[in-house]
Formats: sequence, structure tokens, C-alpha cells
Amino acid sequence: IKAQLVSNSAVKQQLNFITFVNKILGLFFTFLTATEVKYAFKIRLLKIFPFVHSLMCYFILIDLWRGQYF
Repeated sequence: IKAQLVSNSAVKQQLNFITFVNKILGLFFTFLTATEVKYAFKIRLLKIFPFVHSLMCYFILIDLWRGQYF
């Protein structure tokens, strides 16, 4: 039982860390979204960016669904 509790807390810590990283990345990509129109042609991220951005939105939606975002 103790081992199970330890593994559960480890999983919780991992989820908290993932959520934290998602928050940071979410803020980062939110900032990028504001500037992407200006600089997308300069840095040529137009092909990669929509995929990455939708991926991040997907992770944020998962966090919202779990009720762990903010």
C-alpha cells in the first residue's frame, strides 16, 4: 500500500510538472501568436507553426478538462 501511495504521489508530481510546463509553453505560444503575423514571413515558421500551436492548444485543452490549468 505504501508503494502504491508513493507511486501515486510521483504520478501527481509528474502531472503537476507537465501542467507547469504546459502553462509556460502556453504563455510562450500565446505571445508568439500575437507576433506571428508580423514575423512569420521573416523567420519562415509558417509551415511548422500551425502544427505546433494546435498541439499546444490540444495540451491546454486537456489541462482545462482535468481542471488543472491555472
